[in-house]
Amino acid sequence: MTIIVFKDNIICSDSRLTSGDTLLSDNRQKIFKNDKGWIGGCAGLMTDLEKFSKWFMSNPKLKTWNGLKVDTDTRAIIAKPNGGVYEMCDTGYYENNTPYTTIGSGWKFAMGALEVGATAREAVESSIRLCIYCGGPVQEERLDFVKDLK
Repeated sequence: MTIIVFKDNIICSDSRLTSGDTLLSDNRQKIFKNDKGWIGGCAGLMTDLEKFSKWFMSNPKLKTWNGLKVDTDTRAIIAKPNGGVYEMCDTGYYENNTPYTTIGSGWKFAMGALEVGATAREAVESSIRLCIYCGGPVQEERLDFVKDLK
């Protein structure tokens, strides 16, 4: 499972990869930055994470997300340099206008930390301490506002 947090133009995640109750790795990349300057991350099935990373790194248009055919439990967050933050699921995507957002199995722990002022990194660290499905090193990407906004 996973924890991914977006706050203050930063996206952070854990690195743990599990299958059911089996730990597969504590070194899995879950967040990415593409050539458009978008940052994004995916929580869900390992096969959906692979689909997401290939789609995301191809510098897509958001509307093409709907053709990915992901599992009902898969979620993704994408932030664009123009300030748009989007959450994706199996049925589509929507713009998220809240100051921060979380997805993955550790979302409740991260949301609690954010509510009392934690940074994105601190919220992920909280989930790693409290959720058995979150672990490994924290990954971090920051929006770059000088990229092409197209």
